[in-house]
Amino acid sequence: MLGEITFYKFHCKNLRKYIIQFRKVVFINKKQALNIVKKNGLNLSKIPHKFKKDREIVLAAVRNDGFAIAEADKSFLRDKKIAIEAIKNNKNSFLLFFNTNLVKDKDILDLVGIKNS
Repeated sequence: MLGEITFYKFHCKNLRKYIIQFRKVVFINKKQALNIVKKNGLNLSKIPHKFKKDREIVLAAVRNDGFAIAEADKSFLRDKKIAIEAIKNNKNSFLLFFNTNLVKDKDILDLVGIKNS
């Protein structure tokens, strides 16, 4: 009997937690997601994952805050246009591209102010 009560309490507690989490889930469309990241690029971390793979949304986010690239899908770390926009916004975001071939790119190095020998 005690085992059944403990089992019941455990499942009720977890169910309550999942219901609370479900209430926090907001269903948004692409236009709303775009508006969210245009106001604050770091809000890219708070929108659904499918939008983190959308080039237009990621581009808007990095134009607002260069470090938003850290919240985007990792495939965008190899995208030169997104890298340039991120670095234009914040030169320190260059460090996030360090493990890609873009650190050798002349245009990117010029943006950061590093002379390529």
